[in-house]
This record gives sequence, structure tokens and C-alpha cells, in this order.
Amino acid sequence: MSEDIEKQLVEKLKTRNFSVQMDESTLRDSEAVLITYFHWFQKCEVTDAAVLVIVNHLNTISADLKERFSDLKQIDFPTWMMQPILVELSDISNMQYQEELAEYQNDESVKTLFNIKGVMAWRCEGTEIKYPNATQCARKLLLTFPSSYLAECGFSAVNYLLIKKRNLHDITQRGDLNLKLSKLEPNIKSLCRKRKDRTKIFLDIISR
Repeated sequence: MSEDIEKQLVEKLKTRNFSVQMDESTLRDSEAVLITYFHWFQKCEVTDAAVLVIVNHLNTISADLKERFSDLKQIDFPTWMMQPILVELSDISNMQYQEELAEYQNDESVKTLFNIKGVMAWRCEGTEIKYPNATQCARKLLLTFPSSYLAECGFSAVNYLLIKKRNLHDITQRGDLNLKLSKLEPNIKSLCRKRKDRTKIFLDIISR
């Protein structure tokens, strides 16, 4: 089964257009959802009670997000990390960063890379080799976001499998943790076909 999942994953990586959001939803998917909502609003009459429920729900989400990401407001993102090409070198207090950014602003290859990848250019190996100190500082700040997201996904999947399903005594439906962390599903027909072919070969060998 793991081989089948790996094969599907490779095929998807070869053919699909990658999304710009971490939750794998594309801009086109989001537009489709919005169109669906607008279509529903046109057919239904929205009451004052429904509006109040929606507003209260949005206020609750807003409060939760402010509390959850309050620590991000305390993070000091230096200007040179976001705009290393345009930043004034005199505004940088750290001499090591100042020297490296002076070279950075005159490095055409790195400037081209930054224009293409943006702040993600700090994650490239070539940038790290040329400007190790500035790269190390930038990566510490950038690493916070994807690592937090992946950790949250992992803990949510484990919680779902080991707590919720166990409490419901639905052990057989827990499934595999690796599959829960992705949207891939095993190709049962392909697996059965391979199993059938192997069984046929085995029977042919025995009959001889």
C-alpha cells in the first residue's frame, strides 16, 4: 500500500500546479467557494438573526486569531530582511549584516533571485554560502511559520486518530497516520489487481 501511495504522490508532483497557500487550496478553489456562497445568498433571504450569528462568529474568530498570533506582533522583522536591495545600509546597526548587505546589493545574481523568490531567497543555498550571517538571522524568523503549521497539522491528526476515534470505540476506522496527514487515498483496485496477478503466478508455479 505504501508503494501505491508513493506512486500516486510522484504522479501528482509531476502533473499538478502547486498552490500558493499552505493549506493546498488554490485561488481558483477559493473563488469557486465564494461564487457558491453568493449563489446561495441570491436564492435565500438572510434574516437579521442569521446576520447576527455570522457577525458574532466572525468576531469570535478575530479574537481567537489575535490571541493565537499575539506573539508575532512582538517579533522584530528587520527592514533589510524584507527589502535587502532597497534598505539603507546606514540604518543597519550590526556591522556584519551591513557588510554582507553591501555586497548583496551589488550581486546581480542574488538580486535576480530575490526578485523571483522574494524573502524565500534567504532559504537558497547560494545565498547562505555568500552571506551566512544575514541568512542565518533571516531563516530563524522565516522558519517560525511553516514549522508551526506542520506541527499543528501533525498534532491535529494524532489527536483525531488516538483520542476521538478511541473514545468512540471506532478503532477499525482510525486508519493510518501517514494517510491522515495527506489527501492521498490508496488505489484499492490497483492493489487488488497486483495481488491477483501475483496469486496467479504463484498458482502457475505450484501447478508445474
